[in-house]
Amino acid sequence: MQDDIEPTAFATADAYFNECTLLHQYLIERVRPRVQQVATGSTEPFYEMLIRTISWLRTLSKLKEPPDFQGVVAANLTVFEIAVDATLMHFDERPYPPQMLLAWEDSAKLKAALKVRDFYSGKPVPHGHTPLIQFIERDAKRVEALRVKYWPTKNGKGTVLTQNRPLTGHGRTP
Repeated sequence: MQDDIEPTAFATADAYFNECTLLHQYLIERVRPRVQQVATGSTEPFYEMLIRTISWLRTLSKLKEPPDFQGVVAANLTVFEIAVDATLMHFDERPYPPQMLLAWEDSAKLKAALKVRDFYSGKPVPHGHTPLIQFIERDAKRVEALRVKYWPTKNGKGTVLTQNRPLTGHGRTP
């Protein structure tokens, strides 16, 4: 009985991966050129979401082996989050403007940069991580102001969004 199930499961998985390849090709050939022509101002975040989706679909089309399951799960989660963000921005634009999505991304980047800085505290920062340290120096105040604007807390500070807790000092959360 198990011999009957296994080939069917692999055939089904292979069909899904082939769909990712076809969808990837369709988005590149038919959708991207049209969206790219009109992607300015408030529609630009939608175009960026399309590019991310295309990239993830390309990645998914290459992840065909069972050990690739973590990459497949990460891609599925990301594409789902993109779909939710696009839906909120399109159908409920007032409370979820595109600027809020961009602020969320910058907030997550700042949080990661602060963790890198803390990790290398007292040690030389490798060249590959220098842009993150520069991001802190250049954009920390701007991002913290966006946190206060979009996700204020009772104490008037912004919220670190990835863990939904306020930032207190060097990227540490209570």
